[in-house]
Amino acid sequence: MENVNGTIILQPNFSAKGITRLDLDIDLSTKTIIQSRHNDYRTKDLIEVDTEFQLRVDEVVQRYAPDADRVLGHIKVRKEPTEWTDVVAQAAYALYSVDAVLLDPLVFQNDNDEGPLTQQAIYTAFEPERQKPNTPGFSAFYQVSVSGVTLSEMRSRQPEWSWLGVEEIAPEQQYSVILGKAALLNPDLFFDVEIDFDEARFVAEVWETVDAYSRQRTSMCRYVDVDEPLPNCEQNSEQ
Repeated sequence: MENVNGTIILQPNFSAKGITRLDLDIDLSTKTIIQSRHNDYRTKDLIEVDTEFQLRVDEVVQRYAPDADRVLGHIKVRKEPTEWTDVVAQAAYALYSVDAVLLDPLVFQNDNDEGPLTQQAIYTAFEPERQKPNTPGFSAFYQVSVSGVTLSEMRSRQPEWSWLGVEEIAPEQQYSVILGKAALLNPDLFFDVEIDFDEARFVAEVWETVDAYSRQRTSMCRYVDVDEPLPNCEQNSEQ
């Protein structure tokens, strides 16, 4: 909280991740603020539950998100936040029949541990924050078509980004590529080259992609992040 020229300015948390309480002591006779105090609370630290309100929330969730707490897949290896980009890239490459996927690790981060992966955990990790309003999320997937020359330049400009795709890039060939929205809208910033993405096509939100991929991997009795069988599948195969 800051006081700028007599005006109290608060920067609260967003996406329901935090709550800010502001207390004001006011002199009613002069209609002025005598003192102000504020406290920030993380939503996940709030343990008291209003039973009646929780029932209403449960009704809404059951109506609009019945699979929210359903385990869709399993993660075997604990990852650093930016390492989740490799999982996201695997999902996009497996589902969308493209030649390559090129993603910025700083955009597609996640702090989930190994173990069960629920739909809610996926959505929370990859919230579709819409910029501008009523458009796909800022991390949404788009498909573009570029020449081999352009694709080689894009990859060379971002060697640390997650890449899945063809091993050898032919200069004169056209390639279908999945990019995040930020890179799509700012090619000069991310790739330092002029690229025409006018024919870019929105594919899906990240959470939708990881959701579908997790279901697919579970149906195959495989972990989401590594190509190994789930333990219960191994047990079933031995019976």
